Amino acid sequence: MKNELLVFFGSGCGGVFRYLIQRSCADMLVGFPVGTILVNLIGSLFIGIIIGSVEATVISDICALGMIIGFLGGFTTFSAFSADSLCLLQNGNIFAGFLNIIISVGGGICAVYIGYQGFKFAGSHIF
Repeated sequence: MKNELLVFFGSGCGGVFRYLIQRSCADMLVGFPVGTILVNLIGSLFIGIIIGSVEATVISDICALGMIIGFLGGFTTFSAFSADSLCLLQNGNIFAGFLNIIISVGGGICAVYIGYQGFKFAGSHIF
C-alpha cells in the first residue's frame, strides 16, 4: 500500500506542476504547444537523472518509483503531445506539427541521455 500512496501523491504533485508550467507558457507562441514540449523535455531530463542515481545507489528503488511513475507520470504529457501534434497536422500546420514531433521525441531522448550522463559525471565527482 505504501507504493500505491507514493504513486498517488507523486502523480498529483506532478500534475499540478505540469498545469503551472503549461499555464505560464500559454502566451509564448500562440498556436504552438510550448508548455507541452517544455514539460516533456524537463520530465525526460529528470528521468535520466533518476535512473542514473538509482544505478549509483544514491536513491532507493522505492524513491525512484515515487518520482518516475508518480511525479513524472503525472508531470509528463505524452497524450497531450499526441493530441497537440494531431491538431496541428489536421489544421494544416504541417511544419509546426512535424516540428513539435521532432523536438518532443528527439529532444526527449537527448534530455534523458543528458540527465543520465550528467548524473554519472557529477556523481563520480561527488561520491
